[in-house]
Amino acid sequence: MSELLDVFDDEGLLDHETRGFLVEALVNAEPEDWRDILEPFMPPERALAVLASSPGALQKSLQALVVVTEEVEALSASSQGFLDSLLSGVLAASGLHTAAHSSRTCRAARESASQVKLWMHRTEAVRCCWCLPVLPAPSGDRTWRDRYFEAVRPRCDGIYVGECGFKRLVQLGAHADLRKNAQELAANFGRGAAGQWIGYRRYVRLLPPPADTEVESEDCKLFALVLQDACPRELAERVLLEGVDPLTHTNPEKGEGKLLDDTIMTGAEKLRRRICVGAYTFSQSESVVRIKYRAGDGLFRLTLNLSHAGRLRFADRLEWSHYTLGNNIEETLDFNLGKLPDWKGGGLIDEDKDHFPFMHFRPKSSLEHLL
Repeated sequence: MSELLDVFDDEGLLDHETRGFLVEALVNAEPEDWRDILEPFMPPERALAVLASSPGALQKSLQALVVVTEEVEALSASSQGFLDSLLSGVLAASGLHTAAHSSRTCRAARESASQVKLWMHRTEAVRCCWCLPVLPAPSGDRTWRDRYFEAVRPRCDGIYVGECGFKRLVQLGAHADLRKNAQELAANFGRGAAGQWIGYRRYVRLLPPPADTEVESEDCKLFALVLQDACPRELAERVLLEGVDPLTHTNPEKGEGKLLDDTIMTGAEKLRRRICVGAYTFSQSESVVRIKYRAGDGLFRLTLNLSHAGRLRFADRLEWSHYTLGNNIEETLDFNLGKLPDWKGGGLIDEDKDHFPFMHFRPKSSLEHLL
C-alpha cells in the first residue's frame, strides 16, 4: 500500500472505484490542479503534503490499485459462482420461508423467488401429492405462485391451535391461598361465588405423507397428533414438534382428558403420554380433514373444515364440523359443538363456554421444508 492510499483510508475514502478514479486523475493532471481534484472528495491538505514529499507516491498508488483490482475481480467471480449456485441449488431445495427471507437481502434470492419454473414445479408437486385437480395455466395477472397458494390442502409445516375456554363459578374462600380469597372478597363485595374463566387449548399437528407417495395410494397412511391440555402453549408445541412414533405410541385412556389445574405445571414426558395418535384423510372436493383415533374410552372421529382464513392467508383455519365418540356396542355420542346454525346467525350458543373454536395455524421454521 502507498502513503497516498493510507491518507485515503484515514479520510474514510474506501470505495475502490473512487480511489482508482482519483489516482488516475492526479496522474494525468498538473500539480496545480491537484487541490481542485481532491476537494470534492476529501480535505486535500494531507494528500497534497504526501504528494509533495514523496514524488513516487502516485506510481506506488497505481501499482497497489492494480493488485487490489485483481483481487476484487477474483472475488467477484467467486461471488457470481455462489449466486449461480443459489439459483440452481440452495434456494431451490430450501423452504419457502427461507427463500422469502433471503429475497429481502440477496439479489439472486429475489430472482429465484420470482422464477416461473420454481413455482410451477412446486405447484405440480403439491397437486400430485394431494391428488388435486389439474390446475389451468395462469393467465392475466395470475402467476404460478398464486396458483400454488390458491389450492386448499393440509399444511404440515406447523401446528393448528384452538384457544378454548369456559367460565365456572368458584365459591369464595375455596382457594388454599388466602391472598386469593381476600382479593376475590374485595372484588365481589362478599358475594357467594365468582365467575372464573378457565382457558385451555386444542392442538392438531398433521404429519406429511411419506416421500414420493400420493395420498390416495394404498401404501400411504397419514398420521395426526391430537392434544388437549391447559399447559403453557410453548411446552405443548415443543412436545408436538418433537413428536412421538406413530407406530408404537400408546394413546391415553381418555381421549377428552381431564384438564389440569392451571397452577400445576405439566412435565414434557407426562404431556407426551397425553398425545393421541390418529389417522387422517383429506377430501379435496369438500375441503375437509377427517381424523380418527382410538383411546381407552372408544373411537373418536373429528371432522374439520379446512379453509383460508382471509386474504393473504393460506389453508390456515380448521373449523369443527362434527365430533363423535363410538364404543364397542355400536353406540355413538355426538359432542355438542356449542355453535348456532348459520340460519340463526352463527356464533356460540352459550358465551360462557367455547370448547370447539376455530383452530388457527402456527407455522414453525423447523418444519418449513414440509410446506
